[in-house]
Amino acid sequence: MRRVIMLISLTFLLLGCTASKVSSPNENIKENEPILEPILKKQQYSFGPMADISKIDDKTKQDLQDQLDRLGDPPKDRVTFNEISAFYDEEGSLVVDLFIRNGYSYPVFNLEATLDIIENGKIIASAPFSFIVQDFGELPSNTSRPWTILYYPEDVKNKQGELIKYDIKVSNLQYEY
Repeated sequence: MRRVIMLISLTFLLLGCTASKVSSPNENIKENEPILEPILKKQQYSFGPMADISKIDDKTKQDLQDQLDRLGDPPKDRVTFNEISAFYDEEGSLVVDLFIRNGYSYPVFNLEATLDIIENGKIIASAPFSFIVQDFGELPSNTSRPWTILYYPEDVKNKQGELIKYDIKVSNLQYEY
């Protein structure tokens, strides 16, 4: 069964994305020696064809850019899914904001995959998703796209409190290019 994929949801736009600070270890720093922050390479992202970019404020765009820059380059020759934030809505569905990243040298489209949300080794939610070209668009080479997916209550296997540290496991990934 194909899942309806939510665009950059109203929730995501209203709440923005979570941002964590980049910290560098201060061990072995001599007195009066400047602390060097890591240099982050600016990553590219784009919104899907259905997104109304005029409704996305500059702060949200900058938060997305900062979080994406911390991830670094998309892994070469892979499509990956990286978490941004997750929360449970009032109906018990799990709403997950993520980056879909294309590390190939060519654009990809019509992606399909089963995505598992895993926290502390436990599957929290699992469902198949389709990112069809009409809604999701074509994902250019070495570009990421912020997206929101919804796990219905029946897809949630182990409801946790707040999801802070979790992974996205991808299986059965298929796409066109």
